[in-house]
Amino acid sequence: MAGFDMVRLQRALLGLGALVVVGLWTAEEFGILHVAPQPGGTSLQVLPPPPGLVLQAIIPASGAAPGMAILADGQHPPVLVPEGASFNEQLRVDRVLNDRVVLRHRGLEAPMILIAGAAPAEGTAPAGVRSPQPPGPNAPAAR
Repeated sequence: MAGFDMVRLQRALLGLGALVVVGLWTAEEFGILHVAPQPGGTSLQVLPPPPGLVLQAIIPASGAAPGMAILADGQHPPVLVPEGASFNEQLRVDRVLNDRVVLRHRGLEAPMILIAGAAPAEGTAPAGVRSPQPPGPNAPAAR
């Protein structure tokens, strides 16, 4: 084994490894190789909630009863909305968790998250989002 050179072998393996990494990276960039999403990484965009919409309280699900969210905007009294029901014609309560509610806007895939006790969102809503109005007749504001 007089012709065996450890340094030469290390360099050859390092070069081969670098070529494999560059090849895999290039294949992923061109869409040939699909990589699974990283756990904890959000690949879905989260929309801001409509301005003035506040999650006042949550009633967790128990048994067959769905979770309930008490939602309010600045123009109407609070509304009790069960999980899976619509808050208005644009927003639906998708999921009620212990400290937050996931809302879905009709026609958009991205969720909106409201956290209990958080200040109402400021600014403008995404295009096409109107200020939420609870279903039912127009009631005067609570005093």
